[in-house]
Amino acid sequence: MMVIYKFHSIEEYLKNGDIQGTLLLSEETHRNQQLISLAESADVRVRHISRAELNRICGGKKHRGAALEIDSLSIVASGQKEQRGGQKKRFSEYLDELGEERTLILFLDNITDSGNLGAIIRSADQFGVKLVVIPRRKAAGETETLIRTSSGASAYVTIVEVANLVQAIKECRKYGFWIYGADLAAELLPDIVFPDKSGLVLGSEGSGLSRLVKETCDYLVSIPAAGHVDSFNVSVAAGILMYEIRRQQGFYSS
Repeated sequence: MMVIYKFHSIEEYLKNGDIQGTLLLSEETHRNQQLISLAESADVRVRHISRAELNRICGGKKHRGAALEIDSLSIVASGQKEQRGGQKKRFSEYLDELGEERTLILFLDNITDSGNLGAIIRSADQFGVKLVVIPRRKAAGETETLIRTSSGASAYVTIVEVANLVQAIKECRKYGFWIYGADLAAELLPDIVFPDKSGLVLGSEGSGLSRLVKETCDYLVSIPAAGHVDSFNVSVAAGILMYEIRRQQGFYSS
Protein backbone atom coordinates (compact mmCIF):
# COMPACT_ATOMS: atom_id res chain seq x y z
CA MET A 1 0.00 0.00 0.00
CA MET A 2 1.28 3.45 -0.91
CA VAL A 3 -0.15 6.90 -0.21
CA ILE A 4 0.50 9.88 -2.49
CA TYR A 5 -0.49 13.28 -1.09
CA LYS A 6 1.01 15.81 -3.53
CA PHE A 7 -1.69 17.24 -5.84
CA HIS A 8 0.27 17.11 -9.10
CA SER A 9 1.44 13.55 -8.45
CA ILE A 10 -2.12 12.44 -7.70
CA GLU A 11 -3.31 14.19 -10.85
CA GLU A 12 -0.73 12.54 -13.12
CA TYR A 13 -1.31 9.03 -11.77
CA LEU A 14 -5.06 9.43 -12.25
CA LYS A 15 -4.54 10.77 -15.77
CA ASN A 16 -2.42 7.74 -16.58
CA GLY A 17 -5.33 5.57 -15.51
CA ASP A 18 -3.42 2.32 -15.02
CA ILE A 19 -3.75 2.00 -11.24
CA GLN A 20 -5.91 0.41 -8.60
CA GLY A 21 -6.62 2.39 -5.49
CA THR A 22 -8.79 4.92 -3.69
CA LEU A 23 -8.92 8.70 -3.89
CA LEU A 24 -9.34 10.01 -0.34
CA LEU A 25 -10.87 13.47 0.16
CA SER A 26 -11.43 15.55 3.28
CA GLU A 27 -12.25 18.88 1.60
CA GLU A 28 -14.63 20.03 -1.11
CA THR A 29 -12.54 22.31 -3.31
CA HIS A 30 -12.43 23.06 -7.03
CA ARG A 31 -9.07 21.29 -7.41
CA ASN A 32 -10.33 18.23 -5.56
CA GLN A 33 -13.41 18.17 -7.78
CA GLN A 34 -11.03 17.90 -10.73
CA LEU A 35 -9.43 14.89 -9.05
CA ILE A 36 -12.84 13.27 -8.61
CA SER A 37 -13.51 13.61 -12.34
CA LEU A 38 -10.14 12.04 -13.15
CA ALA A 39 -10.74 9.23 -10.66
CA GLU A 40 -14.11 8.44 -12.20
CA SER A 41 -12.53 8.29 -15.67
CA ALA A 42 -9.80 5.99 -14.35
CA ASP A 43 -12.31 3.78 -12.51
CA VAL A 44 -10.65 4.62 -9.18
CA ARG A 45 -12.77 4.58 -6.02
CA VAL A 46 -13.52 7.89 -4.24
CA ARG A 47 -14.00 8.03 -0.48
CA HIS A 48 -14.78 11.09 1.65
CA ILE A 49 -13.19 11.02 5.10
CA SER A 50 -12.50 13.44 7.95
CA ARG A 51 -9.43 15.66 7.94
CA ALA A 52 -8.23 13.95 11.11
CA GLU A 53 -8.33 10.55 9.40
CA LEU A 54 -6.57 11.91 6.31
CA ASN A 55 -3.88 13.42 8.56
CA ARG A 56 -3.37 10.00 10.10
CA ILE A 57 -3.19 8.23 6.73
CA CYS A 58 -0.67 10.78 5.42
CA GLY A 59 1.45 10.39 8.56
CA GLY A 60 1.09 14.03 9.52
CA LYS A 61 2.56 15.23 6.23
CA LYS A 62 1.13 18.34 4.61
CA HIS A 63 -1.70 17.69 2.16
CA ARG A 64 -4.46 19.76 0.59
CA GLY A 65 -7.42 17.69 1.54
CA ALA A 66 -6.63 14.87 -0.87
CA ALA A 67 -4.53 11.72 -1.06
CA LEU A 68 -4.32 8.76 -3.41
CA GLU A 69 -4.11 5.38 -1.71
CA ILE A 70 -2.63 2.92 -4.22
CA ASP A 71 -3.24 -0.76 -3.64
CA SER A 72 -0.25 -2.00 -5.58
CA LEU A 73 2.48 -0.05 -7.34
CA SER A 74 6.05 -1.06 -7.99
CA ILE A 75 8.72 -0.81 -10.59
CA VAL A 76 8.23 -3.45 -13.24
CA ALA A 77 10.51 -6.41 -12.58
CA SER A 78 11.57 -7.91 -15.89
CA GLY A 79 10.60 -11.56 -16.04
CA GLN A 80 8.59 -11.23 -12.83
CA LYS A 81 5.50 -9.19 -13.60
CA GLU A 82 2.74 -11.13 -15.29
CA GLN A 83 1.01 -9.66 -18.31
CA ARG A 84 -2.66 -10.21 -18.97
CA GLY A 85 -3.17 -13.88 -19.66
CA GLY A 86 -0.54 -14.88 -17.10
CA GLN A 87 2.49 -14.68 -19.40
CA LYS A 88 5.80 -13.30 -18.17
CA LYS A 89 7.18 -10.23 -19.88
CA ARG A 90 10.86 -10.48 -20.81
CA PHE A 91 13.25 -7.56 -21.12
CA SER A 92 13.52 -8.19 -24.85
CA GLU A 93 9.78 -7.54 -25.17
CA TYR A 94 10.25 -4.02 -23.85
CA LEU A 95 12.92 -3.54 -26.51
CA ASP A 96 10.59 -4.90 -29.19
CA GLU A 97 8.00 -2.29 -28.20
CA LEU A 98 10.46 0.56 -28.81
CA GLY A 99 10.45 -0.14 -32.54
CA GLU A 100 12.98 1.27 -34.98
CA GLU A 101 12.53 5.00 -34.39
CA ARG A 102 15.11 7.28 -32.81
CA THR A 103 15.34 6.15 -29.22
CA LEU A 104 17.22 6.75 -25.99
CA ILE A 105 17.34 4.15 -23.21
CA LEU A 106 18.58 5.16 -19.79
CA PHE A 107 20.51 2.75 -17.53
CA LEU A 108 21.02 3.70 -13.87
CA ASP A 109 23.85 1.92 -12.08
CA ASN A 110 23.67 1.88 -8.27
CA ILE A 111 21.69 5.11 -7.88
CA THR A 112 20.19 4.55 -4.44
CA ASP A 113 18.86 8.03 -3.60
CA SER A 114 15.14 8.30 -4.36
CA GLY A 115 15.40 12.06 -4.74
CA ASN A 116 18.01 11.76 -7.48
CA LEU A 117 16.10 8.96 -9.16
CA GLY A 118 12.88 10.98 -9.10
CA ALA A 119 14.59 14.02 -10.64
CA ILE A 120 16.13 11.83 -13.37
CA ILE A 121 12.73 10.28 -14.15
CA ARG A 122 11.21 13.74 -14.43
CA SER A 123 13.85 14.75 -16.98
CA ALA A 124 13.49 11.43 -18.79
CA ASP A 125 9.79 12.13 -19.28
CA GLN A 126 10.54 15.60 -20.66
CA PHE A 127 13.11 14.25 -23.12
CA GLY A 128 10.89 11.44 -24.36
CA VAL A 129 12.86 8.56 -22.85
CA LYS A 130 10.62 5.50 -23.11
CA LEU A 131 12.63 3.07 -20.99
CA VAL A 132 14.68 3.40 -17.80
CA VAL A 133 16.56 0.30 -16.64
CA ILE A 134 17.80 -0.22 -13.09
CA PRO A 135 19.35 -3.17 -11.27
CA ARG A 136 17.13 -5.08 -8.88
CA ARG A 137 19.69 -4.61 -6.11
CA LYS A 138 21.37 -1.37 -5.05
CA ALA A 139 18.75 0.90 -6.55
CA ALA A 140 16.05 3.21 -5.22
CA GLY A 141 12.65 1.62 -5.68
CA GLU A 142 9.40 3.36 -6.58
CA THR A 143 8.58 5.09 -3.31
CA GLU A 144 6.58 8.15 -2.27
CA THR A 145 9.81 10.18 -2.47
CA LEU A 146 10.39 9.10 -6.07
CA ILE A 147 6.81 9.93 -7.04
CA ARG A 148 6.95 13.30 -5.28
CA THR A 149 10.30 14.37 -6.72
CA SER A 150 9.31 13.25 -10.22
CA SER A 151 6.05 15.25 -9.92
CA GLY A 152 4.16 12.22 -11.20
CA ALA A 153 6.46 11.66 -14.20
CA SER A 154 7.04 8.08 -13.02
CA ALA A 155 3.47 7.39 -14.18
CA TYR A 156 4.58 7.89 -17.78
CA VAL A 157 8.11 6.46 -17.95
CA THR A 158 8.53 2.69 -18.04
CA ILE A 159 11.00 1.72 -15.30
CA VAL A 160 12.26 -1.85 -15.54
CA GLU A 161 14.24 -3.74 -12.93
CA VAL A 162 16.69 -6.33 -14.22
CA ALA A 163 18.71 -8.91 -12.34
CA ASN A 164 21.89 -8.05 -14.25
CA LEU A 165 22.52 -4.60 -15.74
CA VAL A 166 25.48 -5.81 -17.82
CA GLN A 167 23.34 -8.48 -19.50
CA ALA A 168 20.61 -5.92 -20.17
CA ILE A 169 23.15 -3.66 -21.88
CA LYS A 170 24.37 -6.57 -24.00
CA GLU A 171 20.77 -7.40 -24.93
CA CYS A 172 20.28 -3.81 -26.15
CA ARG A 173 23.28 -4.18 -28.43
CA LYS A 174 21.47 -6.98 -30.24
CA TYR A 175 18.80 -4.41 -31.09
CA GLY A 176 21.32 -2.02 -32.62
CA PHE A 177 21.92 0.25 -29.62
CA TRP A 178 25.27 1.90 -28.91
CA ILE A 179 25.95 2.36 -25.20
CA TYR A 180 27.55 5.48 -23.70
CA GLY A 181 28.67 5.61 -20.07
CA ALA A 182 29.05 8.88 -18.15
CA ASP A 183 32.56 9.17 -16.73
CA LEU A 184 34.68 12.11 -15.54
CA ALA A 185 37.81 11.02 -17.42
CA ALA A 186 36.36 10.48 -20.87
CA GLU A 187 35.76 12.04 -24.28
CA LEU A 188 33.94 15.38 -24.08
CA LEU A 189 30.25 15.52 -24.89
CA PRO A 190 30.51 18.05 -27.78
CA ASP A 191 32.96 15.76 -29.60
CA ILE A 192 30.60 12.78 -29.79
CA VAL A 193 28.07 12.04 -32.51
CA PHE A 194 25.25 9.96 -31.07
CA PRO A 195 23.36 7.44 -33.23
CA ASP A 196 19.60 7.12 -33.56
CA LYS A 197 19.54 4.22 -31.10
CA SER A 198 21.56 5.21 -28.04
CA GLY A 199 21.81 3.96 -24.47
CA LEU A 200 23.08 6.22 -21.68
CA VAL A 201 24.50 4.75 -18.46
CA LEU A 202 24.79 6.83 -15.29
CA GLY A 203 26.49 5.72 -12.08
CA SER A 204 26.28 6.90 -8.50
CA GLU A 205 27.82 10.23 -7.52
CA GLY A 206 30.21 8.63 -5.10
CA SER A 207 31.71 5.73 -7.06
CA GLY A 208 30.49 6.32 -10.59
CA LEU A 209 29.97 3.34 -12.88
CA SER A 210 30.75 -0.09 -11.52
CA ARG A 211 33.73 -1.79 -13.21
CA LEU A 212 31.85 -4.39 -15.25
CA VAL A 213 29.21 -1.91 -16.40
CA LYS A 214 31.92 0.55 -17.42
CA GLU A 215 33.77 -2.13 -19.39
CA THR A 216 30.55 -3.09 -21.17
CA CYS A 217 29.92 0.42 -22.52
CA ASP A 218 30.93 1.13 -26.13
CA TYR A 219 32.11 4.67 -25.31
CA LEU A 220 32.56 6.87 -22.26
CA VAL A 221 31.48 10.50 -22.25
CA SER A 222 32.09 13.47 -19.93
CA ILE A 223 30.53 16.92 -19.61
CA PRO A 224 32.86 19.92 -20.07
CA ALA A 225 33.00 21.94 -16.86
CA ALA A 226 35.11 24.64 -15.22
CA GLY A 227 33.83 24.57 -11.65
CA HIS A 228 35.65 24.04 -8.38
CA VAL A 229 33.82 20.94 -7.15
CA ASP A 230 34.35 17.41 -8.42
CA SER A 231 31.30 16.92 -10.63
CA PHE A 232 27.67 17.69 -11.40
CA ASN A 233 24.91 16.20 -9.31
CA VAL A 234 23.90 12.98 -11.08
CA SER A 235 20.41 14.23 -11.90
CA VAL A 236 21.83 17.44 -13.41
CA ALA A 237 24.37 15.43 -15.42
CA ALA A 238 21.57 13.16 -16.62
CA GLY A 239 19.58 16.15 -17.87
CA ILE A 240 22.53 17.64 -19.76
CA LEU A 241 23.44 14.34 -21.42
CA MET A 242 19.87 13.44 -22.30
CA TYR A 243 19.31 16.87 -23.83
CA GLU A 244 22.34 16.62 -26.12
CA ILE A 245 21.60 13.06 -27.22
CA ARG A 246 17.99 13.86 -28.02
CA ARG A 247 19.00 17.10 -29.76
CA GLN A 248 21.25 15.13 -32.09
CA GLN A 249 18.51 12.59 -32.64
CA GLY A 250 16.22 15.37 -33.87
CA PHE A 251 13.78 15.07 -30.97
CA TYR A 252 13.16 18.84 -30.98
CA SER A 253 12.63 19.17 -34.73
CA SER A 254 9.21 20.45 -35.72
